[in-house]
Amino acid sequence: MINVQEITPSEGTLSVKPHEKDPFMDQNNELDTANPKEVAEYSAELLTEIRDMAGQSGLTFLAYLTQVALEEAKIQAGKPIGR
Repeated sequence: MINVQEITPSEGTLSVKPHEKDPFMDQNNELDTANPKEVAEYSAELLTEIRDMAGQSGLTFLAYLTQVALEEAKIQAGKPIGR
């Protein structure tokens, strides 16, 4: 499990939410080889959050590019594409 981290951008503090499972780490918090589907699914989760943050901040082009990456992650994970 990933612990909550604090990121301090110039405008304030942002808390990163913990995820149930980090496909890159094994139970001993050591780098592990994850299968591509798990990586794609985890990437889609992160990209969704990044897209939403970018959109809410008015960073429309970044939100668009993140959406493109999100759609590719969903394709790789074998999930239907949609918002």
